Amino acid sequence: MYWINAGNASRFYRSDFDLALPVPGKTPNRNPYVRYDWEGMKVRAYETGAIPEPIVLYDKSRKRLFANVMKVVETGDYKALLAMRIGNNKSNSSTKMIAKFRDVCVIALKARERLAMPASEV
Repeated sequence: MYWINAGNASRFYRSDFDLALPVPGKTPNRNPYVRYDWEGMKVRAYETGAIPEPIVLYDKSRKRLFANVMKVVETGDYKALLAMRIGNNKSNSSTKMIAKFRDVCVIALKARERLAMPASEV
């Protein structure tokens, strides 16, 4: 046990217990939320017409909203998808993610129509 004098906040310090050093080369993931590459998703959706993997949500009401978005995506109607009201809460990160996912799906559905079109009509 060591004594550390840090100005007014003096305390005992036990180096083998308090200090948990990370393993070199393995950075701990402190953020439980998944980070998404939205620009990469847009590019893949435009080039291939592929719908991206569903996003991870933790809130029950947002999961219901996302389930409604996925139902419209499965129908393949991008106009109905654009007409969906996601929400106007600009400070909520879940609604922002759902809106971004919807935009990527619209790009993918338009690309499917574009890729299915014969070359003579392009």
